[in-house]
Amino acid sequence: MSLDLRLEEKDKRDIQVEMQVRARGALDNRMLSTWARLYTSQIGRGGSYALHRPAISIWIIGEAHFGDGSWLHVFEAHCRRTGHTLDPEHLPESMADAGVREVLEIMATFKRLGVATAVIVEATGLSATMIEEL
Repeated sequence: MSLDLRLEEKDKRDIQVEMQVRARGALDNRMLSTWARLYTSQIGRGGSYALHRPAISIWIIGEAHFGDGSWLHVFEAHCRRTGHTLDPEHLPESMADAGVREVLEIMATFKRLGVATAVIVEATGLSATMIEEL
């Protein structure tokens, strides 16, 4: 079972959220492919690359995937050697902090849409108290 949402904020950014009960095979490749499709769909053939907006892909999986016990992972396009990001104008200094805020904002939206607290707790690992305070 999965739920896919896509939000296009006019002239700001595109956000894709995917919730899954289980991590399916080749999930890492699927995550990258989904993000790439979200990003490349912003402009048509021959369009200006300057029209690209930040593309944010958020995945909420009901089981551990990376084996480190963390429920939050933030990936970005950057140089392994220098750490330079490809889009420094749109990436905050601390991706982890921004990532946490982003996830909490999305969870608050799910709560407003009537998604049960227990479902959000199970999908994210957040406490019920934290969800109720959103």
